[in-house]
Amino acid sequence: MSESQKRPVKSLGPVWTGAGCVEVAVWANSSDNRTKHSVTWRRTYKVDGNWKETQSLFEGDLLPLARLLERAWEWIVTQQPPKEGTESAERTATGSPRSR
Repeated sequence: MSESQKRPVKSLGPVWTGAGCVEVAVWANSSDNRTKHSVTWRRTYKVDGNWKETQSLFEGDLLPLARLLERAWEWIVTQQPPKEGTESAERTATGSPRSR
């Protein structure tokens, strides 16, 4: 698959914020027999019936975007194999050790 056809492995949103929509995409990047993930975000809004995209945020966009980014992080953590002999092997998506 070419770079132009590459699709995110996870999409979150869009979430309406009152001034537009925010969305998050998680991308898989494989190398050295390991997959790393990167995350992109975007905010879209409508002007005269046409959708536009911007890199700036209003205050009402911040919390919804933060929550989407947190959900992306949680998803990424669940995709990673546990590392043996480390505390991270006992971590959940919340980042805290599992209760026993």
